[in-house]
Amino acid sequence: MTGSASRTPPLRVMIVEDEPLISLALQEIVRSCGHVIAAVVDNAEDAVAHAAHVELDLALMDISLHGRQGGIDAAVALREAHDLRSIFVTAHTDPGTRDLAQAAWPLGLVAKPIHPARLNAALRNAAGTLAALAARAG
Repeated sequence: MTGSASRTPPLRVMIVEDEPLISLALQEIVRSCGHVIAAVVDNAEDAVAHAAHVELDLALMDISLHGRQGGIDAAVALREAHDLRSIFVTAHTDPGTRDLAQAAWPLGLVAKPIHPARLNAALRNAAGTLAALAARAG
């Protein structure tokens, strides 16, 4: 089915990425997919702080962040404190890292270098999952 009835509303996305050029690329892709950039931060601590004050649907989270806390820890904290789920965007796709990432209950993992079509697919899948979870809860 086509048309607006089959579309999910735009996601309000927080980008958590410490590499400025990658952050800009993510912002452009997210916007081109029809979603809203609600926050952009470059470390885990700011991500958790922003989630308390900004209405968000999803975080795009780098696993390797500068600072005391990494992306997996931040994603777990966001899920536990704010019921906010993440898609990991990372160059670290080895099985050990993937196993560690499961603690955050991610909605996806997109490997770097970022391909817009793959990120778009991950965002579509996340939007569908979040809509289904919301329908079940309410």
